[in-house]
Formats: sequence, C-alpha cells, structure tokens
Amino acid sequence: MKKFAFTFFLFSFLFNVNSIKSQNPDAMELIKNINALLKENPYRDDFQEITFYYSVDVTSENELVVKLEFDGPFKTLFMSKISDLNPAVQNNPTMFPSTYLCWNCNSKDSKENNSCVYNETIYDGGDKEVHTSANICVMFSNQEGVYNKLRNAFDQLFSECRGKK
Repeated sequence: MKKFAFTFFLFSFLFNVNSIKSQNPDAMELIKNINALLKENPYRDDFQEITFYYSVDVTSENELVVKLEFDGPFKTLFMSKISDLNPAVQNNPTMFPSTYLCWNCNSKDSKENNSCVYNETIYDGGDKEVHTSANICVMFSNQEGVYNKLRNAFDQLFSECRGKK
C-alpha cells in the first residue's frame, strides 16, 4: 500500500512538473499578476452583501479557466479555448467604471451564437450542474485603475496564448 501511495504521489508530481514546464513563462507571469489583482479587488454585490472571488488559469491546451468562488453553497468553473473567444472585450460602454470584463465566443454563423464556454457549477454536497454559454467573464471591484490594469493584462495573456502553437 505504501508503494502504491508513493508511486501515485510521484506520478502526480511528475505530471504537474511537465505541464508547468510546457507553459509559456510570460503567460504564467501574466496569470500570476491577474490573479493578484483579482484577489486584491474582489467583486462586491452590496445589495446581496456577497463578495465574489475570481481567479484564472490557462491549461496546456490553451483553455482559459475562470473560477468563481464566494462564501456560498457552490463554486463555478468556466472554461473555453482561447482560440474560440473573440479577444475584443465585450463590455457595456455606458457603465463606467466597469466592474467586469467579458469575451464572447467567435460566431460560427452570423445568425447563430456559438456556445463555446463550458460552465460547471459544483455544489458543496458534490452535485454538479453543467451547461454551455456564449461568453466568459470576470468581475472585480470598481477601484480606480483596476479595469485598465486587468484589461491590459488579459490582452497580453490572450496575445501570448494565441501566439503559442
């Protein structure tokens, strides 16, 4: 049993080391900076008195993963291939300062929306709810300068990941 546990641990460790080495170091630094900004500036819904915490990652397959957590009964994961997303931010220009960044799925057909974003809601009891959507978003506080810092960092991240084949 001890050999099995050790082998499992070793295999898991080596697998993770290889995936970290295969990722672009510039993208990893951008992800680190984005997550630090999101952690320092969580989105606060004052009406419901709930604070939402977002974090992001990019898989070795160039999928953007957005994780939403709060002090509630579930967490949600959003995932999409970066190549399936329109890199232009889709925000409401009348809302300033903006408290979110959203990217729509590239449309395959001008008359139909593409649902390229996989959404998984995981409840505390272990139940899951899965569906797809046509965009992926992150929300944050409306502190001065946060929007521009995050937008620039995401623009750079998308550029780095789109350049990586």
